[in-house]
Amino acid sequence: VNAGIYIFKPEVFELFSGAASLEKDLFPKLAKMKQLVGFFTRGAYLHVGK
Repeated sequence: VNAGIYIFKPEVFELFSGAASLEKDLFPKLAKMKQLVGFFTRGAYLHVGK
């Protein structure tokens, strides 16, 4: 289960074409480029789905 929120610069979408996995394709590329950061919060989880 993924409860993450992602914020990307528009240029990030130029790194892949077609169907891709953020976790398997994009995040490793960004990490190699030293362009991947994370933020941990202890805030409450709020379900925004159905």
